[in-house]
Amino acid sequence: MKAIGLVLAVGVALGQPAPWEQHMKEGANCESAGRFREAKAAYQLAVKDEVTSPSDSGLRQAVARTSLGLIDRRLGLYAEARQEYGQAQALIEKSRGAQSSEYASSVSNLAVLDYTEGRFDAAARQFRLALRINENLFGEKHPATAQTLNNLSAVLAGLGKYAEAEKLCKNALAIQE
Repeated sequence: MKAIGLVLAVGVALGQPAPWEQHMKEGANCESAGRFREAKAAYQLAVKDEVTSPSDSGLRQAVARTSLGLIDRRLGLYAEARQEYGQAQALIEKSRGAQSSEYASSVSNLAVLDYTEGRFDAAARQFRLALRINENLFGEKHPATAQTLNNLSAVLAGLGKYAEAEKLCKNALAIQE
């Protein structure tokens, strides 16, 4: 649910045209109601809107593709989710750069997908990259850094690296207090 609000907030802040906003809101409403296939169709229309009328260097399309990736992951369509996340990441890198908070979020999305699929080593690499970006952008005591530390600690626990996982989890908790 947090991701949907973030997606809409980014979209509204960009001042998008009515059709894109309408499809994104429809997708978010359907997703909130648990109607994931309808949400997917709405997000696909949002992507199509931006393909035919690109703006903001593809960032709106990246937001819509991220939403599609989230839906696909929830539906267990992991290959499709990976494709959407990858396309979103490429658009974000082109428009915002590989050291932006949006890029760190896209890396985390792929890490969560890797984790979901049991690819713990790949997930750890992705979360470590997101952590470096967040620390560079926000510092070591920021909520975004804490969230990434927490996510990385879960992955490390999945890899059996309990001591490192515990240390990162404690660091995340200290930031959040």
